[in-house]
Formats: sequence, C-alpha cells, structure tokens
Amino acid sequence: MTKTASDRKQRLRACSDPCWTRRRGNKTAHIVRWSPDGDKYVVVVDDEVNIYDLETASVKGTITISSVKFLNNSLLAVAGDDEIVRLCELEKLKCVCEFKAHETRVKAVDSFMMEDYCVLVTASNDGLIKMWKLLNLKEARLCCCL
Repeated sequence: MTKTASDRKQRLRACSDPCWTRRRGNKTAHIVRWSPDGDKYVVVVDDEVNIYDLETASVKGTITISSVKFLNNSLLAVAGDDEIVRLCELEKLKCVCEFKAHETRVKAVDSFMMEDYCVLVTASNDGLIKMWKLLNLKEARLCCCL
C-alpha cells in the first residue's frame, strides 16, 4: 500500500490484502501494475494511467486508457477508448508505435514472449481477439484473429 508522508512523498508499506487500492484525492485506483524490473509502476484511476518512478514516487506522466500492459521495463502497450493500440516509451513519455487493432474499441491488451519476439493480444468490444507479432517492439503484424 502507498502512503503519503508529511514530505509529500509516497511510501510503500506492506498490505495483507493482495487486491489493495490506492487512493488519489477522493478517487480509488482500479489497477496497479509494476514494471518487470520493479522500478516503475502505473496506477489507473478512472480512464487515466499515471506513470510513477519508484525512487521519487512522483508522477512521470499521464495517459488516457482503457487497458494497459508492460511489454518490458520501458515499453507500455496502451489501449484507449478507440480502436488504436499505442506502444509508449516510458523514459521519453512518447508513443513509438500505434496501429489500428480493431474496428471497435479495444477493451483489453495482454502479451507474452515467443522465441525472440513479443506477441501482443488484443480484445475488442465486438468480441474479436487478435494476436500481433511485435517486430523490434516498434512495428506490429497481425498473426491471428479469433
């Protein structure tokens, strides 16, 4: 659980409930995800994802989203309220790749590694599930549509 100290920095503390929430003002976080290396985390409140640096516990940037997935320690797959998936580089806070994944809103993204490349899985409001081969983590090619 995080706690804001008198110096206005957030501190992490142990929590027995694995499904803890983080309060931000009077809003409750819906999703909290850690980067693979554990030096960054994202907190989703309503439709915004705030990117935090663990060392400073400060917000490094904010993105509007419907789903988010770390692909590696510095790259985040983000689905907004549209049919586009964006790959965002966290250090520079910029989009390095975006592509039209579906004809309707993308509501979920996930990923897994295959041999020497990453596979991004997307699901849309119309029930379609697509798998994308990410080349150099900057270009997506459709592999499968279910």
